[in-house]
Amino acid sequence: MKRLKKYTALICACLVAFGNVCSVMATENNSVITKTQEEGKDYDIDSMARNADENSTDIANNESEQEVIHNDENEITDTESDELQDEEQIDILGTNGLSYADTCLSPDDIKEYTFKVDYSVIPDVRAAIVRTGDGDIKVAIKNEQGNQVLSFYCMQKDQKSVIDSPKKWGTLDKPEGDSDQYTFTVSISSNTSSSFCFSVGSASGLPNMLGGDDKVTPIAKYQGSEQAGYTNYVAMRNYLPGVDAPDFYRYIATDRNIIETYTSTDNSIGFTVIDEETKTIIYQTTAEDETVEKIGTARNAYHVRYDGRDMVTGKSYIIQIYARNGYSLEKSYNLYVGNPQFYIGGLKSDVSATSSGTITSTRDTWFTFDVSGAPKGAYVTQLYLYVGGATHRGEYSVISPNGKTYYAKHVGSGIYEGYIKIPFDAINYDGGSNALANGVWMLSIRSPKGSYSVRPRINLDYKYMSGVEDIN
Repeated sequence: MKRLKKYTALICACLVAFGNVCSVMATENNSVITKTQEEGKDYDIDSMARNADENSTDIANNESEQEVIHNDENEITDTESDELQDEEQIDILGTNGLSYADTCLSPDDIKEYTFKVDYSVIPDVRAAIVRTGDGDIKVAIKNEQGNQVLSFYCMQKDQKSVIDSPKKWGTLDKPEGDSDQYTFTVSISSNTSSSFCFSVGSASGLPNMLGGDDKVTPIAKYQGSEQAGYTNYVAMRNYLPGVDAPDFYRYIATDRNIIETYTSTDNSIGFTVIDEETKTIIYQTTAEDETVEKIGTARNAYHVRYDGRDMVTGKSYIIQIYARNGYSLEKSYNLYVGNPQFYIGGLKSDVSATSSGTITSTRDTWFTFDVSGAPKGAYVTQLYLYVGGATHRGEYSVISPNGKTYYAKHVGSGIYEGYIKIPFDAINYDGGSNALANGVWMLSIRSPKGSYSVRPRINLDYKYMSGVEDIN
């Protein structure tokens, strides 16, 4: 075994020596030779083996030293690593745009992204944010000097404005300077844990930055101010999507699921309702569909409505909003899902009793009023009664067209001088207990003292859903 090791060492030594010989290049007429060739010494096996062991050790040491030197030359400090990492995180805005889908886990979890824009390639740059989770989203974009140049605030629900604004967009103008390339940093935060999708790209790509099935916004049931003291509906300003990139919303069905879109500027707005689990369409508006109502009587607006009869409580549905005429950056729309949306109105003139009568302090005198001209399905919120004279301090009973009786006693001058204001119940979305405006009203009057011949008049304030006869 020892002799085998010696032969092995000898072979290694010969190879090393041969390599040394070959590594020396002749500079002139091949006159330069190695020292080994010049001396021509003889080596026995043992000495060759010893020398081979020593040479192997030297080679190993040399290789180790080379590795250390190599590491010293290429070693990266922590600072340089951070700089390289930061440099890698600078994204270049191309013609296809950039998109960042992420989640802020808490108010302290602020997401930051850095991107570079070449305005010679994309002169009209747009930035957009879409809320895809529950919570408010705040966006701030700063230039290379750290100055804020653009900001968005997507409110899910605010007690002051009570409007859900899940999508915002704006123009990222070119900074002043001779260069065409500029770097921007965007910071995104939320008041709670909420996901989002931030995009930046060309103006022509804005529809895909705001719409598409990869940007689904969850929305809550529309309550209505009568029921909850506030109204929470979706409001999209300066953007109406087209059929190629609709707006997508996710809604969990409840006991009432009326879907209504509202716009004052486009008569082609529509929507599609999809069962998210089965991917089947349960409702889709069409231009010829008789259930699609485009009515200009309410604020000169167009409405499209679905009563939600095929939606199951607890199931998740996707609602796509679009305009068949194509997208527009100058049009807007509202979306209500849940309780119906009512509009405020009132009779244009007083309605007099069908005949005169004599009122006394000892008995009730009944008068009849035939009311018409209010929108179908209008529900009364206030009744104004004018009797005249000393009867302002009388007692009154009102029977509405649906047979419900209201009682009132005059204690003030009312909203109009000479009129008595009789308030009605808050709107009941089940319909039955509400007082319909149109129909026959009956009113009994008893004077505080004395007898009088009068022909009273009434007027009405009401709320209504355009084009709907009843909400049931």
